[in-house]
Amino acid sequence: MTSIAVNFTKLPQTHQKRGKVQVGKSYWGTTERFKGLFMCQVEKIYSNSALVKITTCQNPEDDETQYELGDRTVVSLKKLVKVRN
Repeated sequence: MTSIAVNFTKLPQTHQKRGKVQVGKSYWGTTERFKGLFMCQVEKIYSNSALVKITTCQNPEDDETQYELGDRTVVSLKKLVKVRN
């Protein structure tokens, strides 16, 4: 019988900036769970994605999804566009 050891102590590497995406900045983003865009603030950046806090949904139907997710979700870096001030 073979045993396979798995190391669960190694956490994913995070970054302060990845490409044009920075922690603390606001972006428009989208995922498959949302029907429209949502405005979010980046909390953590991983290799190809970011953990974001959702602040506003463009489509009112997405407000329930935002609530179900606890105002947070993971978004691909390719699906984020910086909010213009």
